[in-house]
Amino acid sequence: MRYFLLGILGLVACGESFSSDGAPGGATGTGGTATTVTSGSGASSASSSTNTTSTTGQTTVSSSSTGGGCMADLMNDPKNCGSCNHDCLGGDCHQGACRAFHLVNARSTALALDDDRIYMTSLFGSQVEVRLKANPKTPTLTYPSQGVNAIALDANNIYWANDHGISFGSKTGNIAGASCGFQADQKTRGVVIADQNAVFLLNDASNSGLYYCPKTGGSAMKLAAASVLENALIQTSNAFLWSQYWGNKLASLNKVAASGSTISAGGSQNGARGIAADGNNLYFAEATEGVVKKTPLDLAGAITPLATSEPYPYAVAVDGSVVYYSTIGSADVNAQTAAGAIKRVNKSGGSLATVATGQTRPLAIATDAVAIYWVNLGSDDPSDTAGGLWRLAK
Repeated sequence: MRYFLLGILGLVACGESFSSDGAPGGATGTGGTATTVTSGSGASSASSSTNTTSTTGQTTVSSSSTGGGCMADLMNDPKNCGSCNHDCLGGDCHQGACRAFHLVNARSTALALDDDRIYMTSLFGSQVEVRLKANPKTPTLTYPSQGVNAIALDANNIYWANDHGISFGSKTGNIAGASCGFQADQKTRGVVIADQNAVFLLNDASNSGLYYCPKTGGSAMKLAAASVLENALIQTSNAFLWSQYWGNKLASLNKVAASGSTISAGGSQNGARGIAADGNNLYFAEATEGVVKKTPLDLAGAITPLATSEPYPYAVAVDGSVVYYSTIGSADVNAQTAAGAIKRVNKSGGSLATVATGQTRPLAIATDAVAIYWVNLGSDDPSDTAGGLWRLAK
């Protein structure tokens, strides 16, 4: 990954203005502003080569110790932003840093990525959409659903958690697969793909728990009990892990056991929301306390704060040495204000960096090799342009 900082910049989405005077740097309005940070602030660097630049008028000639180079305005060229061949992927380049770019206006609740496609919801979670990263404006596939709040993928299919359990569909054609779950109003909060099973969390007063069902559909089988309002589910090579918002805890179930007792992290994790993991640690948002934390994957070690005093942190994603997270800006997720933000902090802690501000209820974050994506639920205001899908080149 490459990150570039030429000062703390207020940045805006391509083609939209979010400050009162239309100049970069405004953090008001419904669209959003963004900043990026350099490797010196904790981001990883994609190359060990050194670069030198010389400027004549608007043209900057850049050369590197590896022999490469380009003739471009590194301060403003979106194809060579900050360094040669650093593509802003549709966003503007301002003073050598890429701006966040609003790709799709929609009321979105869930997000997933593969190499070529974006999988997201629209219409307040009532539709699952497939969009090409190279041309995301128009969906290539749509699947009607209800209350979708999580999406998982395997090589051929999409699996989404909805108000009835989980449903399946093909990645490449409008072919709805089998479903697995319960009656209406037993809301599903997460889904992962494990071996030949789709494993999911069910949020229901009488049946809450971790369940699995065959990918081909059928009856759901309970693996473990859980409290009402489980919020997010992930898996590692050895275990399923999930957050329990009302239960104020993190929970884990060993995959080998396949059933039985769960393990919980020590202490009360007040309002646990989004979670993510790498090979060593679990990273999570403790929304009620306004803290982003990490703890060992076995949930038996120390719990370390990475970011504190945050206005209701929600979604979490891990990328290399960095943890990205969203903030809602209010403990009331239904508050329809553009007070949210996307931020980042090193896994080891340290200073924070703001990636984007002016976001209205950012509920999910995902990353690939070259960019950060997130989706906003947005508001009911027809003039609100902050809902839907955003992208920022790394």
